[in-house]
Amino acid sequence: MLDKINFRQATLPNFEEVVGRKEWVLWGQKNNLPQEFINKFEYSPLFRACVLSKTDGVNGQKLIAEDPKDDLRLMMANPNETVYDVFKKVSLDYILTGNFFLNVIWKEDRDLGISEIYHVDSSTVRLGRKDDYGRITEAYVSPDWTNTRKYPSVEYPMFSIDNNKPSQIYHFSTYTPGSQYYGLPEWIGAWNSINLETETRNYWLSNIQNGLNPSLFISLNNGQGTAEERDEVYSQLKDMYEGSDRAGGLMVSWNDSKENAPEITPINPNGTDTAWTVVSEFIQQDILSSMKISSPMILGIKTPGQLGGRDEIKTAADHFLRTVVVPIQKILLN
Repeated sequence: MLDKINFRQATLPNFEEVVGRKEWVLWGQKNNLPQEFINKFEYSPLFRACVLSKTDGVNGQKLIAEDPKDDLRLMMANPNETVYDVFKKVSLDYILTGNFFLNVIWKEDRDLGISEIYHVDSSTVRLGRKDDYGRITEAYVSPDWTNTRKYPSVEYPMFSIDNNKPSQIYHFSTYTPGSQYYGLPEWIGAWNSINLETETRNYWLSNIQNGLNPSLFISLNNGQGTAEERDEVYSQLKDMYEGSDRAGGLMVSWNDSKENAPEITPINPNGTDTAWTVVSEFIQQDILSSMKISSPMILGIKTPGQLGGRDEIKTAADHFLRTVVVPIQKILLN
């Protein structure tokens, strides 16, 4: 008797904004979407290289005011950081999450303007629900949204010259159809490809750690056993062979005698070396396209030992200058 094992199936992500009974709007169905962005950044080498390359292109070497008289305004954003220090954090947040947040401190005399500006990690901020006029008037900050009992959120008013509270939160994101609160990063279309890159590397690492031994299918020839026993075996096999970290594993059974020894059949991998090469090229192209990087040479990965040309780097930098740098600079300087 054969039982069918239903292995995990790949699914498309769901980037929800959940408006519930909480004062804040959940960022993702489990309120952990920013952390998912960070995980992609930490575990995908190609995606990380793309993000850092774009961030370096946006940051440049320093900030310069169009009017030399305004250079002093770039000196200190707060007692510990220059405007450029804050700008570098903001650009990374925006490229990675599609959002950035600033903590703006007004001077006691509002007519004198803003006193201090601090970067706020996007993963720590959640926006409040819109009021009857469609305005977001509050933001909530917590260092760990998975444990708000230990780390309760702190409420801040959103940036407004009409609000008298001195400490406020400024939020910026580009418009995303279907999103009312949080923006999405431009690379979001490559979500599954980034996952595939991570899982592919994990698969081969698991194979190497298991001595490159193939997976084994064991046919038990000593009867069907009880329903409880079949369920137990089914559960064990499912746990053993779900996910890329189970590659190259070995199934073991115990038998009453040699006559009832199992029939063991090696299972060859589904793909060939050519198939893996094709998948790797597809992943690379998908991630680069989502990041609007025209050539992998910009990252130095097209041919080992060759770096991207100056013209390609300049083209990418000019694009980021127009679409990201200039808008952020205007926010920080005005």
